[in-house]
Amino acid sequence: MSYNPSLISPSPRDDPEGGSFLVETSGGGDDSNVLGGDSLVTGPLGAVLLVMCLPGMVGNIYTVAVASGRVAGCSAGSLGVYMINLALAGLLYLSTIPFVVCTYSAHDWLFRDVGCRLLLSLDLFTMHASIFLLTAMSLERYWVVAKPLRARRASNTY
Repeated sequence: MSYNPSLISPSPRDDPEGGSFLVETSGGGDDSNVLGGDSLVTGPLGAVLLVMCLPGMVGNIYTVAVASGRVAGCSAGSLGVYMINLALAGLLYLSTIPFVVCTYSAHDWLFRDVGCRLLLSLDLFTMHASIFLLTAMSLERYWVVAKPLRARRASNTY
């Protein structure tokens, strides 16, 4: 088997036609994309996201305030702790929505590489934290229903 350099694809910056792969073209001649330009989706999408964000933030802050008052005042058990952590995960996720709305409005990412990494990390962290907390709550509720006397003795030990 011999080496044939014509079988190797060109590097991303080299175009066999003499152009550049870095130039972005839409193919049809117009500068609009799915969510860009004068799209009918951009405005309503931003409004819906903000409408979801504001009541969600208020609800999660209220949940943290009420649940932390119960936990501090008396022993509310692990369910109260789960609820506080789930509300905090929700708050972290909802804090990323304004960045998404800003991106849709500006049609560009304005927050550099650090913002991209931070937003993606928060998104993944809150998703996994919520899944973990809901699983832990479900397992604890199952344990209380399936073995109520044993669960009662175990809850009194801490």
